Amino acid sequence: MAKLSAASRKTQLRQYFDSNGFERWSAVYGDDDVSFIRQTVRDGHEQMLNQARAWLLEHCSGGTLLDAGCGTGLFSLAMAQEGFDVTAVDIAPRMVEAARNA
Repeated sequence: MAKLSAASRKTQLRQYFDSNGFERWSAVYGDDDVSFIRQTVRDGHEQMLNQARAWLLEHCSGGTLLDAGCGTGLFSLAMAQEGFDVTAVDIAPRMVEAARNA
């Protein structure tokens, strides 16, 4: 099997997260009913975000954050509500658009 170049891999990831990946992860990060497996992913993701949020609030009183791989913006929005100046980026334009519209 041939190894993909970094540019090819980036293109492949962008295409995935702008199509099937967007639909799948939007469901996991959203509020709609999901399967048991997706619910466990959602719960684990929420725990991880809560841990990161708590750590930041314990160690920082505002500031600037970069959310690289922001997905639909859950963490970015939560931290902005806590007073942080957040820059959110993602490889997939649909993810960034969802974050903007949240």
